[in-house]
Amino acid sequence: DREKDLEEIIKKLPRVFLIEIYRISSNEMDDLINYNKIAKKEKDILNFVEVNKLDVNYGNSILVNAYKNIFNYIDGLCKVEFRFKKYKGDEGTIIYKDNEEILAIYKQKDKTLEGKRALNKIKTIFAVSDVFAFIEKISEDELNNIINRYPNAVLKTIISFDELMEIIKSKEYKVVEDDSLLEVLTENPSLIEISEENAYIVSKNKSAVYAFLNDYDGNKAFRIIKNICILNKITFKIYPLTEKEFEMFREFKKNRVKISLP
Repeated sequence: DREKDLEEIIKKLPRVFLIEIYRISSNEMDDLINYNKIAKKEKDILNFVEVNKLDVNYGNSILVNAYKNIFNYIDGLCKVEFRFKKYKGDEGTIIYKDNEEILAIYKQKDKTLEGKRALNKIKTIFAVSDVFAFIEKISEDELNNIINRYPNAVLKTIISFDELMEIIKSKEYKVVEDDSLLEVLTENPSLIEISEENAYIVSKNKSAVYAFLNDYDGNKAFRIIKNICILNKITFKIYPLTEKEFEMFREFKKNRVKISLP
């Protein structure tokens, strides 16, 4: 409704914003300038741009044609900011960990949706609008800061390995000495601690389901633990797990064991 200094505009921009850059000819530029002189409202200019089909560039964003395609671009812990051509001003945010949605926020001018409602809102927009994604790798600390600000946005409980171990190891346990690993594996869900080795196996149905040893993945950790148990006299501590505690280990996909004992 009035002329503004560029610096004044920049100061009012949010932390994350969308810039649309239109490729136009000199004739199109003249048309736009002339039209701007008679336009009454901002939406008149936007309508002019839409009608004249000017070619738009959304900077460093990725055009995502279908929601499932976002998984082609993310890895590890990522925050993805979504912008929508049809709903200018709206902002969608989803945080992914190991290709799973763990937090979602959808901001409109007058309200903010969190959690499942936000996720569903973002997904449904893909059917009616071009969607542009800005992808950023984040740390666990950044994730925790966002969770503290938007606790209702959490889609999935996030717990660290150390926190989970603290919960489980606060319970009573059974001690087994000088036995083979094969015999120690339990029918019911259990955490088996290999004494003095900082090694753990999650057992169910007499099989190893997850294995933890330093930074090794599940298969590698399991092979090393198996060799340790063959070559040394081992004291095992066996902690019973509830179904909920057992399910929490799904957070640690890379530690899943995909091999079996011979």
